[in-house]
Amino acid sequence: MRVLMIVTAVLMTASMALAIPLEEAPVIPKAKKLEEPGRYESPRNFADTVKYYERALKRQGGARWYPIINSPKVKAKHAASRSRKTAWQGINIYEVDGHVRIFVIPRHEDLP
Repeated sequence: MRVLMIVTAVLMTASMALAIPLEEAPVIPKAKKLEEPGRYESPRNFADTVKYYERALKRQGGARWYPIINSPKVKAKHAASRSRKTAWQGINIYEVDGHVRIFVIPRHEDLP
């Protein structure tokens, strides 16, 4: 009987853990969703888009920021999630030809 109670408690705890939804990546307001999953076009310029994400990700537990490239034609930054409670592992923000794009990278276990 005691073993049955322990097994039941473990299964209930595991099912509750699975029921907790992972936090989705924030998407900048008025962003245009593009054809590929997880890709958006920002309505703001590169600097304003990065500022928005710095603030939004700080509220979600923070992110580690990495420069990808900063040249006259291309600017790009990567934000890596510091929390395992997010459904995304990183966000790339980049500007090419005057268009600012956002790419949300899902966690590996979420990939098909």
